[in-house]
Amino acid sequence: VDVVVADMLDLPFESESFDLVIEKGTMDVLFVDSGDPWNPNPTTVDNVTKMLEGIHKVLKPGGKFVSITFGQPHFRRRFFEAPEFTWSVEWNTFGDGFHYFFYILQKV
Repeated sequence: VDVVVADMLDLPFESESFDLVIEKGTMDVLFVDSGDPWNPNPTTVDNVTKMLEGIHKVLKPGGKFVSITFGQPHFRRRFFEAPEFTWSVEWNTFGDGFHYFFYILQKV
């Protein structure tokens, strides 16, 4: 295992380098100061988009991106399902009372 410290908004990896990318709560950090969750501020939108563009770029065709988060689908799907991304989006909900979400996005 190689540990690399990198900026999640500017991943230093070649295109199509990975079969799997996993993030747990990383995207949540980008939403901390987002303002209205239905209409996040432009900085949040730009940063989330940069993060997802980087992940999409480094995934091989057929590769999967797994996101484990407290972000509900009605807030996250708009980002995951943006037209520039060629991945399918599925999710499952876990927990009793306080839910978290497990998203699986597979690059076509």
